[in-house]
Amino acid sequence: MFYFTTALICLNGHILAYDVDELEHKDSFCSQCGAPTISTCPSCGAPIKGCYVDELKISTRMSPCEPLHCHQCGKPFPWMQAELDEIEALIAMSDDLTSEEKNQLHTLFPNLFTETPHTVSSAITAARLLTKLSPLLKDALKASVGDKIVANALKFLGW
Repeated sequence: MFYFTTALICLNGHILAYDVDELEHKDSFCSQCGAPTISTCPSCGAPIKGCYVDELKISTRMSPCEPLHCHQCGKPFPWMQAELDEIEALIAMSDDLTSEEKNQLHTLFPNLFTETPHTVSSAITAARLLTKLSPLLKDALKASVGDKIVANALKFLGW
């Protein structure tokens, strides 16, 4: 029989532990940034998956990165929501896009964080819209979320 351990992650997405049950003391705050830590989804209370443990008690990390969405309710975790909020704030600063184009970009970006059937088309459409942004805003978006975007989308964004 297999099971998943519960991870401890701060609200900014720093992983403190892949298995909170192995901790002698569960830190309430992150030692890297000072943000509060969670081990359950704030929306539904489901445990945040840490490691997969098989019947031989061999533990395998789910991912070297923090999960983006809850496996139970599908809502973005706080660190993912913060990324989406940052994208929205940066796009809102643009005087070069119409309100419709800003809304479209805001809708497209979540498809760039994970491989979905819409990742490539979203990346191509986003790339076309991003050409209208000032170099400063393009660089700010790239610096802010470029390391979170999947490789398939990065190819089309030219990042």
